[in-house]
Amino acid sequence: MVQVETLSKKIIVEINKQIPYKKGEGLMPGGGEANLDFVVYRTANTRGVNRKAAVVMKGIIDSHPFVDGNKRTGFIAAKTLLEANGKKLDKVHEYTKVSFTLDVANGKMSVNKMAQWFANHTRG
Repeated sequence: MVQVETLSKKIIVEINKQIPYKKGEGLMPGGGEANLDFVVYRTANTRGVNRKAAVVMKGIIDSHPFVDGNKRTGFIAAKTLLEANGKKLDKVHEYTKVSFTLDVANGKMSVNKMAQWFANHTRG
């Protein structure tokens, strides 16, 4: 069985630090750290790179561990996880990425649908 790379909490926090135009920085007080720990744990215990990407993205967006930039952090964390495992996101129009991310945030995308979206929009 092929070992699939996952993301550490440190990497996800660093991704969030790099997000521009945020109103606030860092983990949410009173639960942000625990929420992020759970996302990392759940991602590590999920099988398949597309599902891991979906779980990390949805987990960050839904649990809102950061003061700001959760949707952007979720998408970039998923992209980073895919790239760490040799998959490259196809050239997708910015509108498509934003629409996909907003559908996740609005509860319109299950983890299965997200994994399929990643499978359809990556190569490698």
